[in-house]
Amino acid sequence: MVRFTVQPLKRSTPAGDSLRQTREERHLSIKNVAHKLNIPSHYLEALESGEWEALPRGDYGRYFLKQYALFLQLDIEELLAQYPGPNLPKIIQPPKHAPVNPIKSVHPLRRILLGLVAVVVITYLAIAARAIFLPPQLEVISPATDGTISFSPLTVSGITKPGTEVTVNNEVVEVMESGRFVVIVPLRPGLNNLVIKARKSLSREVTIERIIYYTPPPSPPVMEENKPLNQ
Repeated sequence: MVRFTVQPLKRSTPAGDSLRQTREERHLSIKNVAHKLNIPSHYLEALESGEWEALPRGDYGRYFLKQYALFLQLDIEELLAQYPGPNLPKIIQPPKHAPVNPIKSVHPLRRILLGLVAVVVITYLAIAARAIFLPPQLEVISPATDGTISFSPLTVSGITKPGTEVTVNNEVVEVMESGRFVVIVPLRPGLNNLVIKARKSLSREVTIERIIYYTPPPSPPVMEENKPLNQ
């Protein structure tokens, strides 16, 4: 009686056939490819024979297929498209029911606290923005008012916020850390118009004017030397 030995048929896939045929055309052995790719040879054999279940679970089998295709210069996307789904990580589908509204799930007290924090932050930002665009403080201490004087030069002094740019008749004046500034301005006889300006980088400009009438003091009379009498 003749006995027949039943051998399992090797499965074949287009991806596996493409890998095997390309490797054989290049006269490469499984062992040689496994050494170059640092992939166990039995995994490469599983890829060629279509025995996907023999590959590691998760992304490892997909990674081996990609590296093998890249090594043989085959179309990676076409081969990966044939890789079966069961060996891929399972994608957890979101529940079908309506999503939970995160606002409704927040505790009422927490909602109140979040609202207060939002109000404080908005108020702070509004005040900070207002401070940036508001014109800076400027006070001219001397001369305090318009007037007539009989001396020159004139000391112009005042106070503003530190970091403010101050000019007197378009000349930049140094502002001290305390906010005070002092400058000596020579006067010409007659009407003198002093224009003091202050501004920050984004703020509006503040202008104060002082009208000073300068009357020079009379010069002392020149005494003539006594001349000797004619004899």
